[in-house]
Amino acid sequence: MKDKYILKTVIKVRALIQDQQGKYLLLKRNGTAKRNGYKWELPGGKLEKNESFQEALYREVLEETGIKIDTDLDIISLDNKVLPEAKDVISLDIVYGIVRLKEDLEVILEDHIEFGWFSLEEIRKLSVTPQTEYTLAEVNAPKLRDCLMVGRSALDAVV
Repeated sequence: MKDKYILKTVIKVRALIQDQQGKYLLLKRNGTAKRNGYKWELPGGKLEKNESFQEALYREVLEETGIKIDTDLDIISLDNKVLPEAKDVISLDIVYGIVRLKEDLEVILEDHIEFGWFSLEEIRKLSVTPQTEYTLAEVNAPKLRDCLMVGRSALDAVV
């Protein structure tokens, strides 16, 4: 009998990256993604064996965008959930930020089909992954708390 208390854990790290105008970098997933195809998300990915959270973050951001992060970042958001499509897998999402770029950098895409720099107002109009919506709501929690009382969505709360 399979032990009912053993869960596989998938750890993902993401970064909030802003340009000089304060807009956030989002990447658009391709249509062949297992989940959330063609949705926008924050740069990042899964932890590999023997990596620290920050090492994984630096590697993923560099691989996905060509941007090299060279400073320590604080964790600003944590979220965990059991994946609906795999009841024996728990996902832990760790978001670091905020990286504010001092100069315009060229973004080089590897796994995504598009990138963009967006204000919170613009992001509200995009189709984003649930984790991206949660993270941006977390970062803007005071506005979110005000809107939860009137039943607006998380991203409606941040603009």
